[in-house]
Amino acid sequence: KIAWIQCVGRGLANRLPYCSKVCCMIAAKQTIITKEHDASVGTTIFYNDLKAYGKGFWGFYQKAKEKGVRYIKARPYDVREDPASKNVTVRFEDLETGQLKEEELELLVLSTGLIPSDRNPSLSKVLEIELDHLGFFKEKDPFLAPLETKVKGIYLCGGATGPIDISESVVQACAAGMKAILTN
Repeated sequence: KIAWIQCVGRGLANRLPYCSKVCCMIAAKQTIITKEHDASVGTTIFYNDLKAYGKGFWGFYQKAKEKGVRYIKARPYDVREDPASKNVTVRFEDLETGQLKEEELELLVLSTGLIPSDRNPSLSKVLEIELDHLGFFKEKDPFLAPLETKVKGIYLCGGATGPIDISESVVQACAAGMKAILTN
């Protein structure tokens, strides 16, 4: 049995105040791959707030459900390892029933949020580009000048401005490249 716990660290004091947008899809994809390797493996995703931001994300969720992945709306509060078996027991509140439950697993995957690089402050000083209050690079204007910075010729894309999926990153990279070609 394998389980994933979503949104680890989100909403806690001094932790992530935002959703990373891709973790739910990545967990669904990982469960699908697990089931394709061995359909008999029990797979569970503990979630609090399921998100399907990008194109095709909801399809991963549906496919995972079809393959027998259990989704439990839960608030995990304790994880313990059995020293003898090395299995872990997750204790959680089932948010749909209000009951306290526990489940023994052979493997537990923690889905943590995407965070800005700890090198952003030093790079920000070198490039003279501001950081936002979360530590990501700040766009000149996210609506009127997306990807642009206050420094001419420097454009942002991908995870530089915040959590983003691969397909959006590719689109932004193409757009940033075109802006660089057209303005220089």
